[in-house]
Amino acid sequence: MNNNRLLQQILFPNHIFTFDDFPSDFQELAGDLRQLSCTPTYPWAQYFYFSLIKKHNLTDRGMAGEFGVAKGGMSHFLGRLFKPNHQKVYSFDTFKGAPFASGPKENPYYKKGDYQSLEGESQLSQFQDAIKSFGLEETIIPWMGDFSAADFDFKAPGKFSFIHIDCNLYESTKSALDIVWDKVIDGGVIVLDEFFHSSLGVKNAATQFFINKGLHPVYHLVFPYSVVIIKGEVAQDPNPDIEGNFYDFDLMKENHCFRDALKINVNVLERGPFPTLENAKLFLGLLNRPTTSHDVHLYLWLMRDFWNGFYQPLSKYEQRGIITK
Repeated sequence: MNNNRLLQQILFPNHIFTFDDFPSDFQELAGDLRQLSCTPTYPWAQYFYFSLIKKHNLTDRGMAGEFGVAKGGMSHFLGRLFKPNHQKVYSFDTFKGAPFASGPKENPYYKKGDYQSLEGESQLSQFQDAIKSFGLEETIIPWMGDFSAADFDFKAPGKFSFIHIDCNLYESTKSALDIVWDKVIDGGVIVLDEFFHSSLGVKNAATQFFINKGLHPVYHLVFPYSVVIIKGEVAQDPNPDIEGNFYDFDLMKENHCFRDALKINVNVLERGPFPTLENAKLFLGLLNRPTTSHDVHLYLWLMRDFWNGFYQPLSKYEQRGIITK
């Protein structure tokens, strides 16, 4: 491995993804799902949701669902969590990739067909084969269709306690919220993945959805770019950020594994000192003090090296495609 590649791996926040000292019960659930999970969110997204589901006993209180399945890692993870309590996991997807390109209410980033399977392979059949191989065919229920289409018709046989929305696009995200919001129990959890992605589709969709509802949810930050909403929660801090949103850092503050990973990264970078050391130290300091909604902007600034790898200028938009291997 060349020195530049090694340096990139230890820089903040990349180094945090190398942490592997998770509790054994979590390792048993997620340890073999790397190849079916999207990186860089794996394993942190799974661990944050694992902790949240356990804390609120969500497997006792309802079903789970996922909008936007991709390679299926999150659905399989939820299936393993909810199976012992005989709860279903509904997995919604076109299973043909993104149904359309980024629209006028988001930055141009996604193209029609992104996240499709290799040519000639059925994404749905691959997903079904994996479900069977993990012994989850009685738990995970694939639901094929474009849920942003007017004819998408899902009748829930019960209530959801946990929903993972990973649609990337504005229209798909807003449609998923429209479909599922009334089917989520009070105190249930809705995850919006890629909320802080530079395409802005997810964030804009959530903003419009909650404006229409007359609601002001609390967005709990999950490293690196997701948020968690707890249905029915009211913000304790009366002051939103400059955009009018309420943010909370409690999930990262209370997550001992995450704080350990950040401390380890600071220690590694101090041996140089290496670039991004100051960012890592400021982030650790952020989690050690009282925070307000405005601190979300400091978080985004400290993570700027991470975001720089995401945004696609218009000149590269037509050249770019995302394939699910």
